[in-house]
Amino acid sequence: MNVPSDVEYRLYLKSPGETALKRAIPGECFEGTLVSLLPGIPPRFLFVADGSPCLSAGMPKPLLWVNGQPIQGAAIVEHGTLLQIGDKPYEAMIQRYERATDPTVPHRPAGLDAAVAAVRANVPFYGGCAADLYLGRRAVQEDFIGCGMLSGSDQLWIVADGVGGESQGDVASEFATRWTLWRYFQLAEAALANNQSPPPAAWRLQTAITEANQQLIAFSTYLHKASKRKDDEMRLVTTTLTAAALYQNRWCMAQVGNSAAYMYRVHRNEMREWTTHSHVYEGEILRYSVGNPHGFTVHLHEEDAHLGDLLLLCTDGLTRCMSYEELQNFLFKVAINDLSWEQLPSRLIGVSKERDAADNVAVVLGRVMEQPQRRAAAPANPRITLDAPLQPAPLFTPKKSGGLFGIFKRD
Repeated sequence: MNVPSDVEYRLYLKSPGETALKRAIPGECFEGTLVSLLPGIPPRFLFVADGSPCLSAGMPKPLLWVNGQPIQGAAIVEHGTLLQIGDKPYEAMIQRYERATDPTVPHRPAGLDAAVAAVRANVPFYGGCAADLYLGRRAVQEDFIGCGMLSGSDQLWIVADGVGGESQGDVASEFATRWTLWRYFQLAEAALANNQSPPPAAWRLQTAITEANQQLIAFSTYLHKASKRKDDEMRLVTTTLTAAALYQNRWCMAQVGNSAAYMYRVHRNEMREWTTHSHVYEGEILRYSVGNPHGFTVHLHEEDAHLGDLLLLCTDGLTRCMSYEELQNFLFKVAINDLSWEQLPSRLIGVSKERDAADNVAVVLGRVMEQPQRRAAAPANPRITLDAPLQPAPLFTPKKSGGLFGIFKRD
């Protein structure tokens, strides 16, 4: 059986009691053995110990066990195989990996796709939101999360990560999130008040984030002038921002910076990364951020929503300590009801804590459902807002020359 060229089978080994998965890559060494992928379906892998180039001179070959039986020389591993290399036990997990190059290419029979499209056109979808945060080893929590809705089927989720190397990243992420939430829905409400249809989600997101960018630039300029250090370079107040809107059964994603967005499409059993990181860095410097007068671009992506879609938004604190495949595995557990979707953010935060994540971690999970979800109670964490979007207080009062005012005042 031929496997499509865009499909890859990957082998992961899980040790008892450990959350992290270890990947065994064909052609490379793993625990002193050489790993190979055997052709055919179902996929199988071969671990070779005899004559392995992975062993240094004088090193004894590792002992192989498969399902409790000792193996001489080489071991064939399939999905679910209990493998032991030396004294280290593992369970084999083989995952089918496919990154779609064109999301419009059908992956199911055309007749079934047409039936799903007909249902989708007549049944409004609703969104549910779950979120959690973790400080990490940082002194200040610079991530901020926002979830808001105008109606059950017009919703917006945001994660923002204040740029740590700059000034007041915590202020930047909170203001940009609150402003984007408020302005996105305010533009729709203004249209409805005039008996007009709300503008497209992409236009509302572009407008709201651009305005937040302009105000953060003005705030940086104000701070620079107030410091009276005319010879110093202006310290920018900036943040990344990744937002996803669910409106009229469509997804619209907006990204500035390197906070990530992953879509797990349940009916296709596939995960794709919506965000593109090729534009993120110039060397070690973040190229685009909200509040940066020298680098600001909103990258937009739109596509149809499907019932059961799981959308994971997270800051780079999570992607630095968890792999793409591990995130895919967690979302798969949600898809098969092995894990409650509302509990997933806290589970991912738990993994971040176990691995002693250095950076702040913010996680938002959105889910597409048939029925509107009762609004969740506001969390105790002040860096997460699930309240009705309100216009945020101004960052500064131009008529007064000293200090900051309002909710952003610092002691």
